[in-house]
Amino acid sequence: MAAKNQTGATGLFRLAVAVGVVSFLWLLAFPRLASLQRIESRILRLEKAGINPTATFYTEHPLHHDTYQHIQDRLETSDR
Repeated sequence: MAAKNQTGATGLFRLAVAVGVVSFLWLLAFPRLASLQRIESRILRLEKAGINPTATFYTEHPLHHDTYQHIQDRLETSDR
């Protein structure tokens, strides 16, 4: 029974460390990086182009459908 408790404590410790690392990155490191001149200018350039740099998937972007259709049309015409 003691081995199970020790394994559970080790697993809980690992989980706590993982949550701590992710929290540090998400709450401190990433916002700090986003405020750097080089990164901030890239974010602004993407936003001006109508691209949401925080989008999880580019398929969520409103222009995705038009771009996909354009690619499909070009592929169809190149096959002929």
